[in-house]
Amino acid sequence: MFTGKPSSEKYEKYDITLMINLIRNLTDIQIRSELPSPTQVSVGDDLSRIQYYRIKIAHMDSCMVEDGDFNIYWEDIAQALHRLGGGLCDEDNIELRKMQISESQKSDSLHYIHMQSRTVANEEQLVAVTERMMSLELQQNDPIPKNIKSKYYSNIFIICS
Repeated sequence: MFTGKPSSEKYEKYDITLMINLIRNLTDIQIRSELPSPTQVSVGDDLSRIQYYRIKIAHMDSCMVEDGDFNIYWEDIAQALHRLGGGLCDEDNIELRKMQISESQKSDSLHYIHMQSRTVANEEQLVAVTERMMSLELQQNDPIPKNIKSKYYSNIFIICS
């Protein structure tokens, strides 16, 4: 998953949603939508953890996290990254944890989080519309017209009754 020493600049280019969808659809790794228990530490469990917290934070209404919750999230994600990256991210995680954030960075981050939240909502709507279109295409490609099929099934029901 990681090659060589990662740099902080590269992290900003990661699209977690895309990465998780590619892994879920192109590998045998099982990624769930619920948070795995602390004893579950497989690659799929750690990716599930990262996806869970990404969704949880992206869908927060207030964009504020209590200190206690933040510490739990950070530690859980840092441990998952340590296992996935073999410790290559540990120094970056420590540096990021100690970093002070200015008010303008906070404002920019909140704006970015709101934009991401809207993007996630749009992606979910797109998935729903795509699934509906596929369902309609299947119905449309059915060789037996819907009105004839319903008469056929109602006749069978009458005969069997």
